[in-house]
Amino acid sequence: MKVVFYFGWSFAETGGTQRAVLAIGSDLVAKGHSVTILSDCREIAEPFYPYDRAVKIWHYLEETGETVSLENRHKVSAVDDAQKRKKSGSRQLQRVLPAYRRHRWQRRIRGRLPALQQALEQENPDVCIVFTPEYASLVANACPQRSFPLILSFRNVPEYQFDEAAGFPKDPVAGANFKDNIGNADAFSVLIPEFSRFLSAHQSKPICFIPNGVQLPSDPARPETSQQIVFTSRFDSAKRPKWLLEAFAKIAHKYPQWTLHMYGSGSNSEQAKNICAALGLSQQVKLHGPHRDLSEAYYKASIFCLPSRYEGFSNSLAEAMSHGLACVAVDDCISNRALLKEGVGMLSKAGEGSEGLASALDTLMANDDLRGAMGARARSQISQFTPQRVADGWDGFLKSVVADYHQMHAGIKAS
Repeated sequence: MKVVFYFGWSFAETGGTQRAVLAIGSDLVAKGHSVTILSDCREIAEPFYPYDRAVKIWHYLEETGETVSLENRHKVSAVDDAQKRKKSGSRQLQRVLPAYRRHRWQRRIRGRLPALQQALEQENPDVCIVFTPEYASLVANACPQRSFPLILSFRNVPEYQFDEAAGFPKDPVAGANFKDNIGNADAFSVLIPEFSRFLSAHQSKPICFIPNGVQLPSDPARPETSQQIVFTSRFDSAKRPKWLLEAFAKIAHKYPQWTLHMYGSGSNSEQAKNICAALGLSQQVKLHGPHRDLSEAYYKASIFCLPSRYEGFSNSLAEAMSHGLACVAVDDCISNRALLKEGVGMLSKAGEGSEGLASALDTLMANDDLRGAMGARARSQISQFTPQRVADGWDGFLKSVVADYHQMHAGIKAS
């Protein structure tokens, strides 16, 4: 089967979607499928995460209709600073005014459709997978008579997928746009079963639960004297790293031997350093920046904390669980709550902010046995999401969607 992922983010970044699409593509190649990742991101860079080199990565240029491989990325001219500033200003307007976002998106579609249509016709896929409702709209408009099904794979909470800043579903314009765009998909995948409730209007279409795959380390044992807390995610507001720093500041004096280690994009930024300095944590907090392999960080730690406001299916949390760490999250994050419910981890109350997070950390830091028991339960819980099972899930789902799509269209032609 020929599978095309249509993707819009930079592979130079360390986001979960970038990591997931490379992992899924590599697993499908291992099962004998042909996989192409088609990207319209102007930043053409070698992926941060490893992947099977049999996965083809192409960037198509809407200005010329060309498709460019990683090896030929020198063909793409740099976007000058004035264009970048203009784009940045447009994004701000789109975040503040959902109606402008809709107008801007529809205007942008007109220029992108010919190049996208050409790229998809050249690839001639059996199935196309996109990750946002807007991209489902693009494919549907570029290929209205397409011969392949379109799968919308939600890599985050569907509620936030259209426009987090617009406040969907409270904003009626953003909500209408969201519903219009997701209606273009023929099937959906979600990362946890709880997300399917956001697609209640589309229950007639296939909805499949496929989490991220997590490789279990053979030996999760760690030094018995470990007194480290680890955070491994982007340093941005959605992950609420400031909550964690404020929580640690409230109890750090009780545990002078404990340290907090922060990994991820932006975790070694001036902003992070300034927050640590203001809280008096420069000695007990270590800022490491992004790392490709975090195995050693998990091995040295005994507590993992991720106070995100929302996640799709956190690779960081899943990896920490696989290493047998006692995990702490906040109860307003649907997916983290689903993974840590029923005593698998500790969930602080969102309404208590950093105070609640500090209390949860304090409880674990003071109790070696509790940390060990929670770590064991976390590892057992996450063991069901092995890469092999996830790859089998994708393989079966794609085959089913393609077969159903052709059967349905054969019936339409016959009638």
